[in-house]
Amino acid sequence: MNEKRNMSICIALCLLLIAPIPALAATITDEISPEFSFYLDDKLFVQLRNYEESQGNTVTWDSKTQEIVVLKKDKWLYKAKHNSSVITTPITTYNLIAPLSTTNGRTYIEQSVLDAIHGYSTILRYQFETGNCGFLPIFSDYHDDNNNYETYEMKAEYKKNPVIGDESSSLYIASQNRSDDMFMGYVKNIDGLKPNTEYNFNVVFELATNVEKGMFGIGGSPGEAVSVKCGIVNIKPENKKDDIGVFRLNINQGAQSLEGKDMQVLGNISKPENSTIKGFEFKRFETSITVTTDSNGSVYLIIATDSGFEGLTEYYLDNVTISIKNIYNI
Repeated sequence: MNEKRNMSICIALCLLLIAPIPALAATITDEISPEFSFYLDDKLFVQLRNYEESQGNTVTWDSKTQEIVVLKKDKWLYKAKHNSSVITTPITTYNLIAPLSTTNGRTYIEQSVLDAIHGYSTILRYQFETGNCGFLPIFSDYHDDNNNYETYEMKAEYKKNPVIGDESSSLYIASQNRSDDMFMGYVKNIDGLKPNTEYNFNVVFELATNVEKGMFGIGGSPGEAVSVKCGIVNIKPENKKDDIGVFRLNINQGAQSLEGKDMQVLGNISKPENSTIKGFEFKRFETSITVTTDSNGSVYLIIATDSGFEGLTEYYLDNVTISIKNIYNI
């Protein structure tokens, strides 16, 4: 796995790397030059002209409307104005997280927006080598313990995992399941997609766990009774107290080992079959989810556990890869 970390191009959007961007589709013969790309906060930006010319498109300037006009076979593909946060195509508009601007005479734009306009798959990779990359912790399904919630021992940290031979920066999370139904994990906003559009998301991730198979525990096994769940939704997951004072999510994640309409059960946190590694070990999960973006072209990824084990659960999240495909290409 160390070899994989060293060789893969981490499109973890909070990294500032100078690396070539792979060709985005089979029809693109040239890679985008590394001098025309950079990372800023949690987004990868590419130079607009370099991106389009790598696909045989033409970038022009309309002096009357003060717009950049991109042509594909003499038909306009999209238009954009400097200092504007909107990209216009013949059939829709796209919202940018940052207004279109010029740096050193070059116009840069979010790659994910251009991928969406062209109907290409977008691949996002997060290995958390320099930060949490916009993944935010979330806890739910617990009530007031009359002790400032300290009995739950809820903790989320960005730190190095202890997997022998594969120590690396990861996202740690832990809690005591005092409520017999503790839900905890990480949420990531994915934006820059086409608004109100159906996409398929293939999600792969790894959790580092130290729980052996077949163990006994209060309420259930500390491994098999802690379900790993994944979902993608088009509303921001948030906690609210219900009528009996329990914090509940505004999505349907199911309960413990049961799926909800918004989250799938992918397995549990017991260590992999035939494991011989002592301590923490990575376990791989994968799923495919289809969902429609919101009016801003955003969705929210949730990777979490739902526990029936009434004790401490802890794990590390790492190596998240999301492949995004617009089901109906322009």
